[in-house]
Amino acid sequence: MEEYKYKAINKEGATITGSIMGDSYTKVLRELESAGLQPFYLRKANSQERRESKEQRTHSFSSSKHGSVLLFTKQLANLLKAGIQLDEALDIILNIFKESPFKNVIRRVTESLKGGRSFASSLADYPEYFNNTYVTMIKAGEESGYLSLVCRQLVDDIEENHRLRSHIITSMIYPIILIVFSLLAVLIVLLYILPKFIYIYESYDQSLPLPTIILLRFSSFITENGVSILLFFFLIISIFWFYSRTEKGKSNLDQLLLRLPGIGNLLYKLYVSRITRALGVLLNNGVPLLKSLKIVRDITGNTIYSQTMDELALQVERGSPLSQAMSSTGVFPDISIYLIGVGERTGELGNLMTEIARDLTQEYMESLDRFLKFFEPSILILMGGIIAFLVFAMVLPVMRINTIM
Repeated sequence: MEEYKYKAINKEGATITGSIMGDSYTKVLRELESAGLQPFYLRKANSQERRESKEQRTHSFSSSKHGSVLLFTKQLANLLKAGIQLDEALDIILNIFKESPFKNVIRRVTESLKGGRSFASSLADYPEYFNNTYVTMIKAGEESGYLSLVCRQLVDDIEENHRLRSHIITSMIYPIILIVFSLLAVLIVLLYILPKFIYIYESYDQSLPLPTIILLRFSSFITENGVSILLFFFLIISIFWFYSRTEKGKSNLDQLLLRLPGIGNLLYKLYVSRITRALGVLLNNGVPLLKSLKIVRDITGNTIYSQTMDELALQVERGSPLSQAMSSTGVFPDISIYLIGVGERTGELGNLMTEIARDLTQEYMESLDRFLKFFEPSILILMGGIIAFLVFAMVLPVMRINTIM
C-alpha cells in the first residue's frame, strides 16, 4: 500500500486536505467518494521522487485529448455536485492541471465564461476537444439547471465510448494487419513480379488461360492509370467528407448506417442503451421527464434519434405516456416499451430505464463479439482467395508450358 495526498470537498462544501493509504489510485478515489468526499486533487505522496506507475498515469491528468476531457469533466461534475459555482469550479480545475495545450483551453473557456458567454458556447470554440454531442448536452444542462448531472452522464458516456473503442481496436488489430499485408502482397505481385513473368509467357507461342489474361489486364490498368486511380479515390473521399458535413448529408448517412445489415442492429442496441441509461440517471435524480428527454436529445450523435427524441418530447408534452410515444416511433424494442409502460404505472420508471440499458448494453457487447468473430475469418477467406487466384493465374501458364515440353 502507498500513501496518497488529496484535496476534497466535504458534504458541507468546505475544502479539506489529508492523506490516505491505498493500493491504487482507483481504489483510493472510490474510498474517498464512499466517505462523502468529492476529491479534486489526488496523487501519490512520493510522486516527486519517482515516476508514477502505469495505472496512475492512466488515471492522472493526461496530456491526451481523451484523458484530459474525461478528467476535466469528472472533476467538474464532482465540484458542481458539491455546490461549487461553475466559474469557481473552473478556477479550481485550472490550478490542478499542469501547463499544457488543454490547460490553455480551460483558461480561455473560463475567461469567456466570465466575459458573459454561456459555458456551452465557450466550449464550442474548441471542437478538437469538445464535440457537438458534448457541447449540446452541456447546453441542455445549463438551460435545465442540471449541469452537474449532465457532466456525470458525460463522464459515463466518455468512459463507455473509450471501453468500446478499445475493445473494437483490440479485436480488429489482426484483421487490419492481415488486410494491409495482403494488399501489399497483391500490389507487389501486380507491379513487380507479374511483369517479369510476361517475358516467360511471351517466349512461347501459346494462348494464355483466362485467369492469366484477367490478371495481366488488371495489372496493366493499374500500372498505366495509377495516378488517376489515386486522384479518383481522393476526389471520392473529399466529396464524401464535404457531403457528410451538410445537414442533409449527415441525416442520410445516419439513416444508411442504421439500415446496414449487422452494423445497423449493433447501432440500434447501442443508441437505445445510451438513451435509456441517461434517462434512468436523470429520472432517478429527480429531473422531470420532459426535461430529461430534451437533455438526452443528442446523446447518440445520430440525427435520426435526435429527431425521434424531439418527437417523444412533443408527444409527452401533449399528454401521451412515454411508452405510447415510443411505440409510435418504431425505433425502440417492444420489450423495452413494455417495461417502460410498467415503470410508468408503478412509479419505477427511472429504475426500469437503468435495467433496460444494462440488458441492451450486454446484448450489444455479445452481438459485437459475434460480429467481430465472423468478420475475422471472412477477411481471412477473402484475402486468401485473392492471393490464391493470383498464384493460380501466374502458375497456370507455366504448368501448361511444362506439359507441352
